Amino acid sequence: MSSITKQRVGKYIYLYESTSFWDKEKGPRNKKISIGRIDPETGEPVYKPEYLARQTYQTTQSQQCVDAGNDDSLRRELMEALDSIKDYGVSYFLLTLATKLGLLNAIKQSLSRCWKEAFALVCYLIACDKAVMYCDDWISCNDGFDAINLSSQRVSELLMSVTCQERRIFYQFWHKLIREQEYIALDITSVSSYSKQITGCEWGYNRDNEDLPQVNICMLFGETSKLPVFQTMYSGSLKDVSTLNATIAEFTSVVGEGEYRFVMDKGFFSAKNVNMLLRRLDCKFLMPVSFTIMAPGIQTSV
Repeated sequence: MSSITKQRVGKYIYLYESTSFWDKEKGPRNKKISIGRIDPETGEPVYKPEYLARQTYQTTQSQQCVDAGNDDSLRRELMEALDSIKDYGVSYFLLTLATKLGLLNAIKQSLSRCWKEAFALVCYLIACDKAVMYCDDWISCNDGFDAINLSSQRVSELLMSVTCQERRIFYQFWHKLIREQEYIALDITSVSSYSKQITGCEWGYNRDNEDLPQVNICMLFGETSKLPVFQTMYSGSLKDVSTLNATIAEFTSVVGEGEYRFVMDKGFFSAKNVNMLLRRLDCKFLMPVSFTIMAPGIQTSV
């Protein structure tokens, strides 16, 4: 099924004919064809002649609308009908999936004041993977997000308003839903940025060899559930080996007591980290060690 979508590029808003289809290898896909743009002075859509020429209709009434190309009232009525079409497949799929996983309830419990906006933003990022400045345009073309304003400024306000306590509440609810008795994979990735406003954006070892400051994002991932369990951020200047104790302490303080099994790469290996893990009765771990590394001082018993 095809629909008309809008996308802002600079000061102009362009119109696209969007057609969803299923790819056997890549799953749900979307094909877009440029068909015109919004007139910045009148706010009315201006369609390309070749797009209008392609519009044929099976019924007599529709055919008359096409033939009466000089009839402004009929033309306007046709344009309004086209603009009113919205996609529902993506929003329905994501809503159903989030409800089944319990994610929607976790968002409602932790962000009760703005859960609709938060969930709409999540859906946009999953569906489009584009800059958040286009979120409002996407919402206007997709059903299920009525009366939600996510302009670029509103998105910034929304993200800045989320408190540390709200994040902790979310992870508590989320962990209860997906907690498992298997291993939790733990790893850190770095994200480079040109921003001068991000707290913790510092110079450090850059895995992508980019000459930019960065922040470190630590993610805990369930081996069985295949879902993220917890995440936290560190200054870009910190090395992986120096963050392990703080990560485990923060994780266990948020989700509560239990026996956890962590899997991590050799970037976390040090005598201090191994001894710390051995002393914790609630943690079991699997950590590779390079044959070229000697780490004297590791306690073999506690």
